[in-house]
Amino acid sequence: MTEPKAKYSDIISDGGLDPRRTFDVAPQREWQVLTDAEAEQIVDDYWHDVDMFIEAIESKLKEKNYDKS
Repeated sequence: MTEPKAKYSDIISDGGLDPRRTFDVAPQREWQVLTDAEAEQIVDDYWHDVDMFIEAIESKLKEKNYDKS
């Protein structure tokens, strides 16, 4: 079974929405979370520096969720 597609209105030239025009948009892919092993590795590597710890988490999530297509 395919997932339903969201309906969005076209934007008209003055920036408003034109309810007479619609098109299908495929749903976004599911967000990928850190595995326990990935989280543990980040804690082991960066527990001593909060800023680097946060940056490492953000970097790993971007790596996993960035659409490479």
